[in-house]
Amino acid sequence: MRKKVAFLSCLLLVLLWLSGCGGDSGELAVLVASGTSTSQWYPISAGICSYITDISAEAQVTSGGIENGTLVGRQDMEFGFINSNAAYAARNGLWPYTQCYDVSAVAELYTCAVQIVVFDDSGIRKVQDLRGKRVVLSPPGSSLYMAALDILAAYGLDESTVSGVQMSYSEGVIAMRDGHCDAMIVIMPMPNSSITELSLVRDVRLLPIDKAAELAEQYPYFRADTIPADTYSQSDVSEAPIPTVRLGVMLITGSQVADNHVDAVLISIFDHLPQLGEIQAIAKGITLDNAALTPIPLHPAAQRFYASRGVTEIRGGAS
Repeated sequence: MRKKVAFLSCLLLVLLWLSGCGGDSGELAVLVASGTSTSQWYPISAGICSYITDISAEAQVTSGGIENGTLVGRQDMEFGFINSNAAYAARNGLWPYTQCYDVSAVAELYTCAVQIVVFDDSGIRKVQDLRGKRVVLSPPGSSLYMAALDILAAYGLDESTVSGVQMSYSEGVIAMRDGHCDAMIVIMPMPNSSITELSLVRDVRLLPIDKAAELAEQYPYFRADTIPADTYSQSDVSEAPIPTVRLGVMLITGSQVADNHVDAVLISIFDHLPQLGEIQAIAKGITLDNAALTPIPLHPAAQRFYASRGVTEIRGGAS
């Protein structure tokens, strides 16, 4: 009997220890929706999670930004990587979303330049010349497709007037090389490997988006910018900086997410930028000043974080 009592006493002590363990360590895991396992987002997401302390965190493989907007909006995930146009659409209930989600910005991490590439000997010199041409718009199911349509619409074009196709950029290189497509709208950081690969086949030309300022004014998720003329070396026949727009890559969260979770994620990012840059080179573009410029409202904890780090311009988009 004494052995049984001793066993039960030990068991009770273990249960009490487990129930009282750890403060923050007893919290549910922070789940970060990233992208496919081969995407740029997944290693950055995994890196951020690895530097979060006190709270367990895990990067989750997903199909990408559009799904991430839904996962965060439905509170299935606390955080998610997403392109800024999809974040804006999720918050405002715009296509492809069918309802408004109460999502907030944590940070704009880096931007992707819109680069419309053609072969120089194609005779295509401006965006309007794409009418009737076969154009690679984006990888299937990507929010980059939404951005490509915005660009075309500014010039009175749409998916039908340009014979648009959705395929990966690597497939687009093959399609252009083999003469099956005439142009490709690439929305990625510069320089992009697909455009570099095309430039090794024949001289390439990047089309100017001369309505960049209008696009940035109309859509809060675009920023007007230029592409340096020598971005793709001698094979890029452009002779001057090329006007374009940039699309942000953001981290979003649900507006109900606890402040300490948002703080933990932001501290992980901005106290470990060199390490994240080693994990994924594109993370070297993350800066405090740009992070606070978002097309949707910032989570209150994010606003306080940037203010505490001395950021002077904190501009979350309108509610």
